[in-house]
Amino acid sequence: MKGMIPNIARKIKGIPQTLWTDIFIATIILSVAFLSFFLGRISVLQEERGQFQVIYPEGQQAFVAGATEPQNEENKTTVSESEKNYVASKTGSKYHFPWCSGAKAIKEENKVYFATKAEAERAGYDPAANCKGL
Repeated sequence: MKGMIPNIARKIKGIPQTLWTDIFIATIILSVAFLSFFLGRISVLQEERGQFQVIYPEGQQAFVAGATEPQNEENKTTVSESEKNYVASKTGSKYHFPWCSGAKAIKEENKVYFATKAEAERAGYDPAANCKGL
């Protein structure tokens, strides 16, 4: 009987050590499982993000490189919708995107259209500060 008590004490002290080892192993297994799951989700999101579609505001089209002459009273030319990428006022010094608030405030008869930024700048106009993207 004498030998059994130290044996029992060793068994009791050994339980917490194996319990902590089991908890550690279970934690590692769960961490690997969660990490694998979320890495899989991220890879799917990356694939979906790669596909995009450009949607233009109503009545707008893609920017087309090309030059048109500024419209004035002496030189009335028709400008196609695809070339109306930038708009300025005949009396102003700034150019805007057609959907910006500054462009909407210009009277239709005072509007001058440009196909490119360079064309607007060659005509002496500067980009409007309140129109994002210029």
